[in-house]
Amino acid sequence: MIKFGITDINALKKININKASRKRISILLYKIVNKRKNLSKFKDIILLNFSDSNGVYKRTYDNRFKEFNEKLISLLKKNKFNDHFSIHDAAISDGRTSLNFYNLIQKSFIVNNYHCSDLYEELFYIKFNKFNTVVFNHSNKIYEVTFFCFVFNFFKKESLLYY
Repeated sequence: MIKFGITDINALKKININKASRKRISILLYKIVNKRKNLSKFKDIILLNFSDSNGVYKRTYDNRFKEFNEKLISLLKKNKFNDHFSIHDAAISDGRTSLNFYNLIQKSFIVNNYHCSDLYEELFYIKFNKFNTVVFNHSNKIYEVTFFCFVFNFFKKESLLYY
């Protein structure tokens, strides 16, 4: 079986985001969709296709914890929690859910400090031509290689038989 990948925005726009796709999507497209509001619906599917060097996937979407956030704030209000406080939000992925929570909690409470953290790996890339790219980190560990219409993720465990 030959497994093709997605390396450009036009091909990404053709994906049905409501249906699972076995196509690998290049992480480089995240940088583009993150800057264009009309393409933000593709953020989640790109993150679900990419794992970092620890094999961790970023799973997030807008209002992911909406019900939890509302119940937490209700509980804090019910128990008359009105002191100033600090929050450390860990494992924030790209920060969308943290921003949702911050916007909600700051309407009802005074938050002295709101600190967010996650494993941060800065990625770099070399584009050799229109079709061939290598994505790597600061210690030159290769994350992804695009070769024409194929996307190879070096940390996602799957059989090479699909390629």
